[in-house]
Amino acid sequence: MPTFNVIVEWKDDFVRDADEMQVAARSPSTAIKAARRKWAAKFGDRYPGCKITSSFVLTDKEMSAI
Repeated sequence: MPTFNVIVEWKDDFVRDADEMQVAARSPSTAIKAARRKWAAKFGDRYPGCKITSSFVLTDKEMSAI
């Protein structure tokens, strides 16, 4: 199963940031769902005011530009 790097963007009041989650999935859409679940399990309970605003898969081209 391929591995995807997913960016999960979030907001907590006036703070906006993003976390990178690496997940194994069959497709980009299932990778995003898995990353959102992983993010919620890791941060959601600890920071209840923190909400996901968007998420997307980093492509190989984007990764090589970093």
